[in-house]
Amino acid sequence: MAITGACILGLAFISEVWHFYLLLVFARAFSSSAAMMAATVAVANWFVRKRGRAMAVSNSGTWIAIPLFVMGSQFLIASYDWRWAMFVMGVSSLVLAIPATLIFMKRRPEDIGLLPDGDSLTPSPEEKSGRRRQQPIDASWSLREAMHTKALWLIILATGLPSMAAQAANLHALASLTDRGIPAATAAGTVTVTLLVSGVGTVFWGLLAERLHVRFTAALAFLISGLGLAILIYADTVAMAFFYAAVYGLGFGGFRVLENMLFADYFGRRRLGTIAGFAKPFHLATNVAGPLLASLSFDIRGSYTPAFVLFSLAYVTASIALLLATPPKKKPAEGTTA
Repeated sequence: MAITGACILGLAFISEVWHFYLLLVFARAFSSSAAMMAATVAVANWFVRKRGRAMAVSNSGTWIAIPLFVMGSQFLIASYDWRWAMFVMGVSSLVLAIPATLIFMKRRPEDIGLLPDGDSLTPSPEEKSGRRRQQPIDASWSLREAMHTKALWLIILATGLPSMAAQAANLHALASLTDRGIPAATAAGTVTVTLLVSGVGTVFWGLLAERLHVRFTAALAFLISGLGLAILIYADTVAMAFFYAAVYGLGFGGFRVLENMLFADYFGRRRLGTIAGFAKPFHLATNVAGPLLASLSFDIRGSYTPAFVLFSLAYVTASIALLLATPPKKKPAEGTTA
């Protein structure tokens, strides 16, 4: 968070275009992704049985913050200038986020004598009688152990492909719509629809993942996202444009929630940060590849259609990978009995 705030603050003082790119790359590659991962790992550590709803609430803050940040920065730019806007946003990030993180954020509940999900250290009468499900057993895997499972590599593939497609859609969907004759103002309105539906979808997918295994839930969310991009390919009317935004937003709302739950549910809490961090370089590569492929598609073919066909198929491939990613069974430690 400190690096992110410092990079935003630094934008207020840039004088060359390479300053902008340096700060942007530094913030994206080394700070914002790490901050997001730290937050989601903390949530996964604090919740097991109620992890879906906790992830949903945590990620819903993103959908609230994005429009507030945009509106706030636009107000400051209109009232003063863009340098002042970056200065205020950077200082706000440093002043608000860092103290809150240092004061309130704890790595896991056991560090302060608690259990996940707010459960009591002593079993309740309902748990003793079997009327209430006890805290699930949380089998923790080391990175070395996880690397020897088929599931880890399938999950990395299944989360990397949607990341590639999402980054491309975020940057090029509006251009694709305007190229098909959709007015620019209307195309911009689809972003609002996508964000609103994604916010609702975040809660929906989080709750569903508590009732249906996370790999099936994520596979369904990715299929819906792929359907959304397929609709985008043919969106040449206002109605189709907003239909794309709603369908894609519904699937996209589950991406971050379910991505984080996959690693936690498959490999446990204790080494979650290490295992999720191991996957990040692969995700960063796909994040770069997506927008680049879309740009090349337009430059070479004069259309985004080939790229979005590829990205729609990427979502389908991710869904298939998840269906193949059966949860691994950890071998009992040497000297223990089954």
